Amino acid sequence: MRSGDVESFAELRRTREDEVVEWVRLLTATEADARVLAARSFDLTLRRLTAGGGPRRDLVSYVVATARYLLSKKDDLADQD
Repeated sequence: MRSGDVESFAELRRTREDEVVEWVRLLTATEADARVLAARSFDLTLRRLTAGGGPRRDLVSYVVATARYLLSKKDDLADQD
């Protein structure tokens, strides 16, 4: 995937998306919110992978951690209001 094999990542995403949504659902108010946050987290993870970063193993944990990070940034912005 680090070499830009988007098809491999897409397959991994298809097979692991429900698992990620289950974990992210613990952090969100609704299933719809969890699906949106999971999708954003997968997208950010793909960008990191193609840039040479990201997880070397355990994709699900990394994507869930990314979701937690995105939520913390949202909370940080809300605190500034």
